[in-house]
Amino acid sequence: MTLDRVREQGTASRSVARRAPDFALYPRMARATVMDRLFDGRIDDREHVLEVFERHIAEVKATIPADRLPVFTVRQGWEPLCAFLGRPVPDEPFPQVNERAAFRRKRPRRQLRLILHGR
Repeated sequence: MTLDRVREQGTASRSVARRAPDFALYPRMARATVMDRLFDGRIDDREHVLEVFERHIAEVKATIPADRLPVFTVRQGWEPLCAFLGRPVPDEPFPQVNERAAFRRKRPRRQLRLILHGR
């Protein structure tokens, strides 16, 4: 990351903090509740994170009756999801926007909206 990019992000973060102070607290809240509590501060330990995730999935499957719990991956598309929900399959392609590049392209717009509108 270039020094100019680091400065730009710092300026945006400070502007968001002034305009939307509650949102500016999000990183601290995420660290306290997810990174520290859920993952024991080991968010960079891939094996540990996957173990926590798999344990959570097993607990959910053991708790929720199978007829009330859709086990679904987005790669399956509309059909199994719509069947579970009792809804018709839409005539449009299944959205596939959960990609890192797409997420990063949206970030400047989110920051700008927070700076301008405070929400």
